[in-house]
Amino acid sequence: MLRKLQTLGVDPIGFGLRYRATHYEREKDWERWKAICPRLDWQIKVNIDLVGSGGIK
Repeated sequence: MLRKLQTLGVDPIGFGLRYRATHYEREKDWERWKAICPRLDWQIKVNIDLVGSGGIK
């Protein structure tokens, strides 16, 4: 899903907003982010704890 969003050039999760909020004084950094973002390689690890399986009738 993240790769599809990258190819479309959208950021609905807000990674760019978070980056810009922490680098608010550096316009060059923002331009660099816009150039780097489409080429990012994602490494995601998910941990799930099942609390219950639900009721069965």
